[in-house]
Amino acid sequence: MFRELEILFPKVADSFFELNDLPYNCGATEYYDSEDSITYKFDLPGVLKEDVNVDTEESFIKVTWTRNTPNPKPKLTSKKYGTFTYKVPTTTSMDLDSVKAEMKDGILSVTISKTARKKSIKVS
Repeated sequence: MFRELEILFPKVADSFFELNDLPYNCGATEYYDSEDSITYKFDLPGVLKEDVNVDTEESFIKVTWTRNTPNPKPKLTSKKYGTFTYKVPTTTSMDLDSVKAEMKDGILSVTISKTARKKSIKVS
């Protein structure tokens, strides 16, 4: 039974994450929402900051990174190697000109400022 699950699960996980454009091989991903900004944090151990790109597009922010296969290649690994993409949908409350990205200790932080909210003004 365990062997059957071991064979089946990667196929199910691959199709699920492929359909949702979520790379399950990036490690943990966290989302923070404060009053003035939104921050995404990606665990990318073993990825150099030179191998990470953050691009803004009209309806999403695209984070792309490459995890290179080590030399010599390991006999057994649970890591995935290659180029991966994570797309973060954007909203009208995000200021895409303010996107900042920082890589520190294998964690990529992408912060997006929120645009000023409209206030109701009393007519005098």
